[in-house]
Amino acid sequence: MQKCSMFLSTFMVCSSIAWGAIDHLIEITPTIGGNFHINQSGYAGDEEVAAGLRLGVRATQQSLIEFGWEHMFSAHFEPHERNIKHNNNRYFANYVHEFMQTSWFAPYALGGLGYERLGVEINGMNHDAFVQVGVGARFIATKWLHLKAEVRDAIIFDGRNDLVASIGLTIPLGSTPQKRARQQREEQQRAAKEAQREEQQRAAKEEAVLAQNNAVTSPLTPQPVPSRAEAAAGAESMRLSTPQAVGVVGQKHQGEGFMEGYAGEQHPRIGEIIDTEEGQHQVTRVVTLNQPEVRFAFDSYDIASVFESQIREFSEHLLSVPASRALLEGHTDWVGTEAYNLTLSRRRAESVKNKMIEFGVEGNRIDVRAYGKTRPIADNNTAAGRAQNRRVELIFIEPVTQ
Repeated sequence: MQKCSMFLSTFMVCSSIAWGAIDHLIEITPTIGGNFHINQSGYAGDEEVAAGLRLGVRATQQSLIEFGWEHMFSAHFEPHERNIKHNNNRYFANYVHEFMQTSWFAPYALGGLGYERLGVEINGMNHDAFVQVGVGARFIATKWLHLKAEVRDAIIFDGRNDLVASIGLTIPLGSTPQKRARQQREEQQRAAKEAQREEQQRAAKEEAVLAQNNAVTSPLTPQPVPSRAEAAAGAESMRLSTPQAVGVVGQKHQGEGFMEGYAGEQHPRIGEIIDTEEGQHQVTRVVTLNQPEVRFAFDSYDIASVFESQIREFSEHLLSVPASRALLEGHTDWVGTEAYNLTLSRRRAESVKNKMIEFGVEGNRIDVRAYGKTRPIADNNTAAGRAQNRRVELIFIEPVTQ
């Protein structure tokens, strides 16, 4: 008895680290205990060892229907001189209701009906039905192993009355519909919180860089769109082979697109003359990587796969004109340092170049320029304007005919 008490105490201490509340569909419970005769009429002894097996099916989160079998070993019957022994079997069904469920403990009450088969007819006892009521407690050791301890009173219709005490190891199986629905809700909530956290981090990062930029320099005023002559002068002042600084770039996000032309009209750079190592070339087509609905995300240079068809079409057009070249110009908004934005703008242009190479364009026909935040086309003091300035321009150039 002392060992049993020590075991129960140790088990209850370990139960405090249980995984969580009861939440399974079925359970299997082997039991061991004792059957004690409150009314000893017809029996030579007071008790027998009782072992059994139960199958429980959860009806609700707090109740289950339990089907059981119990075997009493070597019951002794009167008279003593005959020394009659026999094994008894009981079959029953219980309704079990649990109260005050916690992560490691749930007391319960039960009631049920059953049938006892003695196997021998003696002293007016044979086979008969019975009702039983009882109380117990479930101790949740782990998610997959529970301990049950209970006491119940079996009132047999032939006049006998037995008290049954047992302990059992319960193995939970399956998941309840409530659990699956809750898991789905929790997963959706986790995904929503994660998306919200990422958005907050992105916004905080942009605000921090904006604050740092404002602390170092005075706020930039909106810069006018360069005229065609200014753009030509700027282009001629920088050879395509000019090396650009390379530094650390930001985390990549999805969100790029294409818009061909220039606000529904001919792009102002069409016809511009550009000096290259292959001689003078003329701009004949411009595709801007900056769409009203989908733009470069803040601190981003990744290309969404949905826009690969436009890159493929531009590449195929380049391949159809063997003497032509592609000039890719990368741009950013004004958030951040010049060196950082120069690197980011180059990465944006190079991501397009790599995609064109995948579509069969030779790398030596594609030149990359990085302008960072020096050539805005919209107001950098607004979020919408900064989004427009995060762009890459794909410029189709052909040799100037004499």
